[in-house]
Amino acid sequence: MDIKIETERLQKNRLMRNNEEIAEFELALDNFLELDDCENMKYLLKGFDDKTEELGVTWRLVHIIESCRIHKERYYEIFAREVVKILDFASEWVQILHIRILNSPEELNKYAIVVKNLDNDIKNKIFQVMIKIKEEKAEKFSNKVNKFLELQDN
Repeated sequence: MDIKIETERLQKNRLMRNNEEIAEFELALDNFLELDDCENMKYLLKGFDDKTEELGVTWRLVHIIESCRIHKERYYEIFAREVVKILDFASEWVQILHIRILNSPEELNKYAIVVKNLDNDIKNKIFQVMIKIKEEKAEKFSNKVNKFLELQDN
């Protein structure tokens, strides 16, 4: 499998406007799954787009990315460095991915430790995502985002 070709296939078809694009997107996902390599998350994240027309298939992408958590020591470092690169075209999906982290105290703690040690540019972008979640969904996530931010100060 050629990662460059599959990444291009994923990006080209991420809007999933018709059956052909859906099939091509799913083929790219299947090919990435065969590799079973957490390092490929940086390519998989490029498959998100807030304008996608096929949410179900995009949720499959969420689950594939989350399956990389078995490599916890690398997962959050790769995730944090790469997820900020898709904010321009997939900010809603970035929020969803972060909400899923916020919903697990164990995962939240691990992510916070990794983020704390990243460069300020990446950290600030992640803070902005978290603060936006807190503002938009205060009742459910205010305490969780505060916990994340507190862990950054320790």
